[in-house]
Amino acid sequence: MPAEHEHDYRCPPMEARGMGSPFGKFTEELKTLVDEPTLQAWLQLCHQKSVTSSELLRDYVYLLVHGKTPAELAADDRRALLTAEGRNEARSRIGGRG
Repeated sequence: MPAEHEHDYRCPPMEARGMGSPFGKFTEELKTLVDEPTLQAWLQLCHQKSVTSSELLRDYVYLLVHGKTPAELAADDRRALLTAEGRNEARSRIGGRG
């Protein structure tokens, strides 16, 4: 992979785009060290998937821990709000009436 493209895959994390999860905002940082060939392979994978390193790492962590990506968790939460049961639960959380 050409060096001039390396920076493209190290963009700011998704919180700049207003992303979050049903568990709250993305505020905690995970870090690790890898060797250079692994980093280059990872960055190539990110490029192939058209995502940043942070996005792909976050998705894999959530898949491992919760069984779903943050987008899937958010969609499940949104879907629940659209059902009668979900609307009632949402109303009780905010103390309002439907």
